[in-house]
Amino acid sequence: MLKKVLCCMALGMALLAGGCGSDDEVTNVAGSWNMVANVDFSFTLVLNQDGETITGSMVPIAPAGPTQTISGTIDADDKITFGRSNGSVVYQTYTGSISGGGSTMSGTFTSVGVAGSFAWSATKI
Repeated sequence: MLKKVLCCMALGMALLAGGCGSDDEVTNVAGSWNMVANVDFSFTLVLNQDGETITGSMVPIAPAGPTQTISGTIDADDKITFGRSNGSVVYQTYTGSISGGGSTMSGTFTSVGVAGSFAWSATKI
């Protein structure tokens, strides 16, 4: 009987130690980011977040240009995907990984009508 009680207590403690936190939580990426794309282009990326859904804007710094909208998702594995649009047309797709506890992210992007993919990275401001 004592063996069963101790076994149940050990199982309960193991569940409490490893099972209370949710592994399905996504990293908070909301806020402003310094972003560099394809080495030569810099932006301020402003992200809003509602769970796994992100929206926001890319503000070109160098070279300067019009602010454009982004929308996409992040997941519990710290993967991020978003599209950049000029009005209603998504013309670039960004994929990457979040790291540094949510302080950096990087990946590649593709552009409609352009062969290949290009590097991008961002650091939270």
